[in-house]
Amino acid sequence: MIFFVGLVLLQVCGIIEGASIPAVRCPHPCVSVEQCPEANEVVMKSESRRTAAETNMLRRVFCGFQDDQVKVCCEMLKTFKHRNLALLPQHCGFIDKNRIEGGQGANINEFPWMALISIRMKDGNIAFACGGTVISDRYVLTAAHCVQTMKGAPRAVVGVRVGEHDLSGPYDCQGGVDNAPLVCAEAVQDFGYEEIKVHENYTNDGKIWRHDIALIRLKKKVNFEPKNAKPICLPTSLEQQTRDLDFLTATIPGWGQTETMLESNVLMKADILVHPRDDCALFYEAKNVPTRFRTSTSTFICAGVIGKDSCRRDSGGPLMVPGTHSGFNRYIQYGIVSFGPSECGGDRPSLYTDVVMHMPWILDHLRP
Repeated sequence: MIFFVGLVLLQVCGIIEGASIPAVRCPHPCVSVEQCPEANEVVMKSESRRTAAETNMLRRVFCGFQDDQVKVCCEMLKTFKHRNLALLPQHCGFIDKNRIEGGQGANINEFPWMALISIRMKDGNIAFACGGTVISDRYVLTAAHCVQTMKGAPRAVVGVRVGEHDLSGPYDCQGGVDNAPLVCAEAVQDFGYEEIKVHENYTNDGKIWRHDIALIRLKKKVNFEPKNAKPICLPTSLEQQTRDLDFLTATIPGWGQTETMLESNVLMKADILVHPRDDCALFYEAKNVPTRFRTSTSTFICAGVIGKDSCRRDSGGPLMVPGTHSGFNRYIQYGIVSFGPSECGGDRPSLYTDVVMHMPWILDHLRP
């Protein structure tokens, strides 16, 4: 049976008489066809029942060979076929045509998916202590450490705000001087939450840090009509999930906010460089790095410039790289701000939870 299944998959992939297709760059562990129900189901169909789309899909998740077994990127296949994929909007991640390259201050409505998470602090005051991103009209994506303590207890989350730009006052406006047009944002939207889901394998015990990701389900839908409230795109296609981000420029917007300090009232942004994962491992597994920052870098993206990144973003906020989504150039969220060795730059990059690796988890926990 194993030989039969392997032979069929080889035919599907077009690997016949020396012809071959390249192995996909899989962000997850590759498994044999027999270990992947989604692939095995397609392989076991007769050629007459197998559609062209199914054949092409198998070709695109082909990982290579190991011990005479055909390997596939099964988690990626699960994403492509996931029942909840339709819950993620296709109209997302719009790039502001007036964006100023390298500018520190964000334009009004430039990043309309930015969310602020309010938490009741130990002194009883309520503060915006973390960021997040709107990924659908009912869900905000954030970091697990924003909603759960190191001891595993839930933080006292109060709510979520969408559409904010300047925290210092009730009205957000730019321009109006030197012949520049006055641009004002519409009112913010504040939400209570219905449910908070933290990754079941999230670890933050002071020695290791993994799967720093969480979802907040809002009590009511976000109104996407205003220009200051729109969703971000997530990496759902093969091209997006297999994209090599090494040495690309990513953008991190935020209010420069961590769990303990507020750096800026106005939404800021910074462009930073994505580093190869192996280089990041050298930074974070070195003996001179404090114990709490030694971690498995396999579930993170490593990015930043020495002395530049951490002060200009929120924990839980996005790391975004422009890319093609639904045929258009859009911002795609590839990372979630997780942690770094210092709060305002430093001698090594910061780590961002890898969204691609967690796409099956995200989709599993979405509801209409």
